Amino acid sequence: MAELVFKAPFMRFGNPASPTTTLWSYVRAVTLNYSADILDKTASGDDFRCRIAGLKQWSVTVEFNDDYADGMIDDYFFTKIGKSSTDCWIAFRPSTSAVANTNPEYKGLTYLESFPTGGTVGDLATKTLTFIGDSTLARVET
Repeated sequence: MAELVFKAPFMRFGNPASPTTTLWSYVRAVTLNYSADILDKTASGDDFRCRIAGLKQWSVTVEFNDDYADGMIDDYFFTKIGKSSTDCWIAFRPSTSAVANTNPEYKGLTYLESFPTGGTVGDLATKTLTFIGDSTLARVET
């Protein structure tokens, strides 16, 4: 098993046919949340709770160092609120190295949930965005 220092995650955003790759250097933190609904199917006569897996869901939360210049973090993502998921595709992998079984890429269509902006005087301007998956999450190794 190879250990990894998580210091340079690679991200792509936008339309999958021509993704934007210039914004990954602003990423401070990224978290992929992948889960399934676990439904209770307990019936009369059962002594223990019985369960079954339901629908899956996923989201990606990204914290950025903010930048208000044209085409950068604030400007780029402001235009993504309310857009169809094909305009808000996202892909990320643990490092900038090529996609491999030790550096898988997770990708899919999303909706940008909210667009917070602002901060505390004297603090670094950051922006934390949550992207809600809109169908399948793909995990690519090669």
